[in-house]
Amino acid sequence: MTEPFVIDLGDPAGYRDDWGGPSLAGVLAVHCGPGLVAAALLVAALRRRVRRARTAVAAPCRGRRPRSPLRVELHAPPGRGPLDG
Repeated sequence: MTEPFVIDLGDPAGYRDDWGGPSLAGVLAVHCGPGLVAAALLVAALRRRVRRARTAVAAPCRGRRPRSPLRVELHAPPGRGPLDG
């Protein structure tokens, strides 16, 4: 993303042989494009994370919690325990 500040924009000979050359638009797209795409994806991910956090705080889960398949029952019903004959 520093490419516009590093090259001489007024001198085409300075960026003609770079990746994306000989046009200035191609050089800037190749050198700055991936950074701009990554920055946009990071902003979108952060906005999504903040939105989900606000929604979770604003609307807490109501009603009974769903049972987890890994939940362990500590007390067996009467007559069904391991020591009951």
